[in-house]
Amino acid sequence: MSSFVDIILVTAKNGALLLVTYCLVLWGYRLFLHPLSKYPGPLLAKLSDAYAGYFVLRQKLHLQTSKSHMKYGTVLRHGPDRLIFNTTSALQDIYLNDRVAKSFVYDLTRQANGTVNVFNAIDKDVHRRKRRLVGRAITE
Repeated sequence: MSSFVDIILVTAKNGALLLVTYCLVLWGYRLFLHPLSKYPGPLLAKLSDAYAGYFVLRQKLHLQTSKSHMKYGTVLRHGPDRLIFNTTSALQDIYLNDRVAKSFVYDLTRQANGTVNVFNAIDKDVHRRKRRLVGRAITE
């Protein structure tokens, strides 16, 4: 029986060591070798999306993002693979660019029957058609 317990303990120690090693290598990559590593931002945000998740749960992500922009500038790394821009030129370059497609996240806001609206239409032609209809009502 003692040898079985020893095997379990050794396996648990090796698993813990493997997990710690994995985390250290991943965080080292995100801090020093990742393509976004040159952009400024909070250290914890560079390591994990849990940083933003914490502020989302407290319903203060917008305030924290604003503080971070004041501290780090107009381009902010706010996650391991996320940049946030705070300029009008970036807004035009990102959202008025035909080469940039909406994220798959917009699919999550569709109705159960697959109906799309002006906000969650990923296809550019569908979005333009719906935008024209809504735009008329807004400008009048």
